[in-house]
Amino acid sequence: MANQKSGLGKVTFYMAIGALVGGAVTLMNRDTRNSLKEKSSSTKDSVSSYVSTVKEDPQGTKDDLVDRIQRTASATKEAVNQIQNIINDQGKDLAKQMQDVKEESEEIVSTVKETGEELKDVGEKAAEAKEELTNSYEEEQTAPTTSTIQTPQSTDNRAL
Repeated sequence: MANQKSGLGKVTFYMAIGALVGGAVTLMNRDTRNSLKEKSSSTKDSVSSYVSTVKEDPQGTKDDLVDRIQRTASATKEAVNQIQNIINDQGKDLAKQMQDVKEESEEIVSTVKETGEELKDVGEKAAEAKEELTNSYEEEQTAPTTSTIQTPQSTDNRAL
């Protein structure tokens, strides 16, 4: 624990040194110094003006500040509510669209399965037809090719 505090102290020390060195290097530039003087003067004038306004009418300044804070809070709350409504509405629409996509996907998968089964049946029928043709051809090849022609003999003895 002591090492962590010591390490944190060192980091903080080196960060402060770095900030001071960086500020000093930055102020070496004449334009940067002049810009810093102008901004400091402007900020001083604004603060002085605000302080004199507070001195002249402390209650009015306080009421004005509270009123501005309340308007800002109200506008922020309204914006947050609108954002929440948009998110809720879009979320409902998105959920419905997701459900539609899921249902359509299930229908597509079902159709593909049915088509696969039908193609399997067609394949089996084609295999049967091929087998039938092959068997018919083989039977023709093994059947005798010479046939004996028999001439009819007369069994009628009357003519004799």
